[in-house]
Amino acid sequence: MKILLVILFVIVWVGCSTDTVSNATPMITKTGDKEFNYAYTFLYYYYYLAEDELKSSDYYLTNPDTVIDKEEYADYADVYCMFREMSDLMTQYFPPDLFQKVNQAITTSPVNTKSFGMELDENLRVKYVYRFGPAATAEMKRGDQILAVDSTFFSTDSTDFTEQYQSVLQKKTTDDFDFTILRGKDTLKISMTREDVISPTVYVDSIDNIPIIRVTEFTPITNGFQNDGSAEEFEAALKETDGAKSTVLDLRGNPGGSTELCTRMAMDLLPAGDTAFIQLEWKPKGTERSIQASYFVNDKDGLGSGRYYVLLLDGNSASCAEIFATAITSNLKAPIVGETSFGKGIGQVYSKTPEKGYAVATSMLLFDKDSVSYHMFGLEPDFTIKNADSALTTAVKIAKERKEKRTAGYSERVNSYWLRVKRKAPESVEERLRDWTRGLAIQEVSVE
Repeated sequence: MKILLVILFVIVWVGCSTDTVSNATPMITKTGDKEFNYAYTFLYYYYYLAEDELKSSDYYLTNPDTVIDKEEYADYADVYCMFREMSDLMTQYFPPDLFQKVNQAITTSPVNTKSFGMELDENLRVKYVYRFGPAATAEMKRGDQILAVDSTFFSTDSTDFTEQYQSVLQKKTTDDFDFTILRGKDTLKISMTREDVISPTVYVDSIDNIPIIRVTEFTPITNGFQNDGSAEEFEAALKETDGAKSTVLDLRGNPGGSTELCTRMAMDLLPAGDTAFIQLEWKPKGTERSIQASYFVNDKDGLGSGRYYVLLLDGNSASCAEIFATAITSNLKAPIVGETSFGKGIGQVYSKTPEKGYAVATSMLLFDKDSVSYHMFGLEPDFTIKNADSALTTAVKIAKERKEKRTAGYSERVNSYWLRVKRKAPESVEERLRDWTRGLAIQEVSVE
């Protein structure tokens, strides 16, 4: 069990002058351009290490040694340098030309290009049909067996149907296809046109009558939903599997997302009165910078409360996925199968800037219901199994027996990611974006 650890690094970066300057004062700058003023105010109120790291505004505005990655970012050099000076790995500034990419990462699940809006197993049997997309429009059904595409029948002698299928799709220069499928005893002809399709984030499957609900991220806009996508999908999955005594929750590879959504989804599984997690948050209170503690307590029995749950996690289960997992394990003692999770027990706020850039700052420290932090360490599995298929098999077996309770705690080893030096070398903004989206626990704010 770990109490909160915050490591402060003494960092030297060639891109910014390292002269000692006094810490920020309560007075927000009145000089500089609108983008800088907004970003400085944002950090002052929300960045949890601002008292120790944010210097006077003049330091960033007059610094002669600012070096940036691309010449076109020269107009934002002072803002760029200021955010680089903050030691926290997740506190970042993204200039306006990355607005669409950042907005996509924050608000929308991945878009599949040239997609039919369905997923197939290795035998070309339909596993999932998305709510919206060509397959849904054509009334494809789960369990349909694809026999042929454009009159090319797939050889029953082959052990790799997927390769044959992809070969047919890749050879064609247009997006219109005719499918021959087997549904039960009936052979049907169905036509579909590929298009760009937003992916779902929640998938329902089953093994030996044990429901398996896989959650890939916690995102507002998903296939068929425009506001609370992942939560709406998850609640639909709980209704679909209503009556099940046990369920496997697969969060492997889930990088996180919206704190509002993962909190709501965790509450869906808890009985009334359970505390999902505790949050310390830096934010303005009037004109003052303040620290506020919040306890997220369920006010009613959740839609899926009363079931026995088993969690699947791995090293890429991060941030909001860990908030969700911690709420379930600390309250329900649900066992974990797989690998140690990423270990991100901090959360961020983000804000659109006047020039349509994005400012992001770590402003939240997250704790389980017992006020214990897993930050930098992650959740240790009760059953350590690296092989994905073996882990799933074990999780299903445990769910069927419903006897195991969580006994493991948080890892004793710090994830090496948290020992990285943020400014060791100037990296591209694209690299920072990829790294940043690895573990999201975010909520939007606006600076007045």
